[in-house]
Amino acid sequence: MEKKYRNRLILLREWRSIVHNVAKIVKQLYPEAEIYLIGGVAENRITVYSDVDIAIVFKAELNKDKRINILTHIWESIDDVIPMYYPLEIHILSINEFTRIKGKKIKLL
Repeated sequence: MEKKYRNRLILLREWRSIVHNVAKIVKQLYPEAEIYLIGGVAENRITVYSDVDIAIVFKAELNKDKRINILTHIWESIDDVIPMYYPLEIHILSINEFTRIKGKKIKLL
């Protein structure tokens, strides 16, 4: 196996710890938000090409600027805990958007 793929798989093995840490920080920042694991990791379909998808769900509709501010705040807050190169994707969604997502959704915290 090529080194780059092996390194990525080593990173992905830590997904449970990463998800827990992100969820804990997000809950402190936005206690009103619901946090879900979605995508291939939630469906137990992890491959070398996978990333870890976390949905941060708000009851209110969110405009582009609000989403950017929330996402920036989250990344700044997890910067010391999660390496920037970790294959993590954070989705900022309204409840209406979230309900349209297909696939398994695992509620965190």
